[in-house]
Amino acid sequence: MGNILDISCGDCKYNNEYFIGVGEFFRERNLKSAAIVSRVAGIDKYKIIIENSFVQVFRCFRCNCLYNKMDICYKVKGSQPVNFGILYRCNKCNEPLYPLFSDSIHCSKHISYQNMKCSDPERNDYELYYYEKVLRDIPCYKCGNRKLYLRAWGVFD
Repeated sequence: MGNILDISCGDCKYNNEYFIGVGEFFRERNLKSAAIVSRVAGIDKYKIIIENSFVQVFRCFRCNCLYNKMDICYKVKGSQPVNFGILYRCNKCNEPLYPLFSDSIHCSKHISYQNMKCSDPERNDYELYYYEKVLRDIPCYKCGNRKLYLRAWGVFD
């Protein structure tokens, strides 16, 4: 289960839909995650152990573009027991991308809620408030104004 965020700008016509969380929509996420790690990090996919993976919104701090990517935590067989994460790069300026919603409510919490099939309305309201609060501080990548907001809120399985 995951959330669908419709992020729009109040000044320009920027509008895009983003997914955050896990669900049936990304059913084979561990296989996809291993393929992503193999392609991005250059590691043989049979040596990759996926610890955690979920869909997250990423941001480029240079040009403020937003992307939907898999946030993947993995280990490598036969090496030290250290967790690694994927470092994505912006398609426009080649700068590193960072998860947009990484503090306070983290997607790994969302995964544990998904396993319990929790539909607590208070938690959902708080998540919506948290996402809106984070978006207030981010400039739109098209016009540069800080007028990003959530226009729609949905759930995917």
